[in-house]
Amino acid sequence: MRGKLDGKRLLQLAGLTFIAAPLNVLLHELAHILVLTLGGIPARLVALGSMTPIGFVWTFEGLRAAQLHYGAGDAVVVAGALAGPVFTLAVGYGGLWAFRRWQALSLWAVAYSAVAPRSVANLLFLTPKVIDGSITSSDEAIAAVFLGWPVWSLWWLLVIGVICMVLLIIALPKQERLPMAVIGFIASFVGFFIIEYLVNTLVFNLETWDR
Repeated sequence: MRGKLDGKRLLQLAGLTFIAAPLNVLLHELAHILVLTLGGIPARLVALGSMTPIGFVWTFEGLRAAQLHYGAGDAVVVAGALAGPVFTLAVGYGGLWAFRRWQALSLWAVAYSAVAPRSVANLLFLTPKVIDGSITSSDEAIAAVFLGWPVWSLWWLLVIGVICMVLLIIALPKQERLPMAVIGFIASFVGFFIIEYLVNTLVFNLETWDR
């Protein structure tokens, strides 16, 4: 589609990313749960976009306590922490490859809604905490700490996500790049927060929750 901008296509994208974003987040969390549980640290969903080891919290201190309680090694926590980001990057780059091959808008929407919101939001809002040393959670930070590395040493994984986002935008026709990037980004956040609120209220019976 190299003619004028197609409004119907933009609406389709908004709808697709609205749905895909919360599904991507859910699968990201389920990847954590699967790897941790297989490694001997049982975990569960506590909200649509949040999981924890059973009886503990997803922080450096909480995971140390979970390790002691369940008798698991550092490798289990590292693998469990990285499972979510690796899954998300796989969706992003897999979707990029598939979109280049088949040019299906749904493939672009799934890939973009996986990598763009998470990478950009975490870089913007968590990087200051990494710099000043106040961060106590985050998948990449947890994996780094349990590897015995500096807390910032795996932050490049978020940059890899941003690169995927840029490649997805470049894969579009020129006249679609800016509007689709903006609409996809906004619809991803709106879809996630609306569906998260509904699921957390109706399924998890939460009135408030920490992100």
